[in-house]
Amino acid sequence: MPKNPQKFDATTLLNEMHEQRRADAKLTTAELLKLPDHRLVSTIGLRGSRKLALRRPISRAEKNVALVSMLYAEVNNGGFAQFFSNSPGDYASELALALCEVGLTDDFKMYEEALGAFPHVLSTDVEERRSQLDSTPSKTAGVWRELESRFYADKERSSRVDQALAAYARAHAAEL
Repeated sequence: MPKNPQKFDATTLLNEMHEQRRADAKLTTAELLKLPDHRLVSTIGLRGSRKLALRRPISRAEKNVALVSMLYAEVNNGGFAQFFSNSPGDYASELALALCEVGLTDDFKMYEEALGAFPHVLSTDVEERRSQLDSTPSKTAGVWRELESRFYADKERSSRVDQALAAYARAHAAEL
C-alpha cells in the first residue's frame, strides 16, 4: 500500500462540480459555445430546465436541449417510468419533436416505442400522470424494461447525445 494514498473526498468533488456549474452559469453565449460539448450541454440544459420549472420564456433551441437532457437524466437514473412520473414528463408530447430536431433519430424511435406502450393519452399534470402510471398494465412495464436494456447497453449513447446536442446548440447560438 502506498505511503500517501490519495483519499477520495466526495464532498470536495461535489463542491468543485457545483462551483464549476455556478461559474458556467455566468458565461455569455459566446463564452458558453467555446466549452467542451458536455459542459456546454449541461449548462444549457440546466438553464433551460430552470426556465421551464419557473415558467419563464425560453427559446425553442434552449427548450429542445433541456428536454432531451432531462429525458436522458431521468432514464439513466430510473428508467422511463421515472421520466414519465416526474416533472419532465409534463413535456412528453413535445419530446419526440425535440429528439428529431436535434438529430437523434434512433433515440426518437426508441422514445416513440416507450410512449406508444403507454395505454393512455399522457396527462400534462404530474399528479394525474402518476395516477395513470399506477394503473399501467404490466405489458407496458415490460416494454419499458426491454427499451431500457437497449438504452443502457449503448455505451456510446452519452457521448453521441452530447455531440448531437452541442452541434445543435452551436447551430442555434442566436437562440440561446
